[in-house]
Amino acid sequence: MKQKLRVILILLVIYGVCTAIASVSAEEVQSEDTLDSNMSIDYADPSFWLSLPSIEKEVDVFYVYPTVSSNENGSMNITDDEERSLANCIFDAQASIYEPYGNVFAPYYRQMSTAVNAGPGMLATDTDEFKQGAADVEEAFEYYITTRN
Repeated sequence: MKQKLRVILILLVIYGVCTAIASVSAEEVQSEDTLDSNMSIDYADPSFWLSLPSIEKEVDVFYVYPTVSSNENGSMNITDDEERSLANCIFDAQASIYEPYGNVFAPYYRQMSTAVNAGPGMLATDTDEFKQGAADVEEAFEYYITTRN
């Protein structure tokens, strides 16, 4: 029996941050509040995915959208409809091109917003906001690898 080879195309443009201490679902979060940076996102909850397709194609694409948020608190509020709309628009402009050819997975994540100012001598990747988003993406990718791949 011939096994199918599933190819994973990872498009990582990471801009966000998180530390895994507690889990929370979208229903537990008020839309005007950002998830606490000490909470991990429960990526088993489909509401935390911009795109969570059924497996129909032999190729998977894991897409991480670029910075779309200008949230003044420094991180994208992934439960806010306006912030989600920005992520959806960039997904449509960039990642939808892969949909005819692959299963495109795209998590919402608490990316670093354009409102973050790194201190003198700091890189953007040194900020807590960037680290939170990177941890969210890592957690989403781990969920994808263990449950969807």
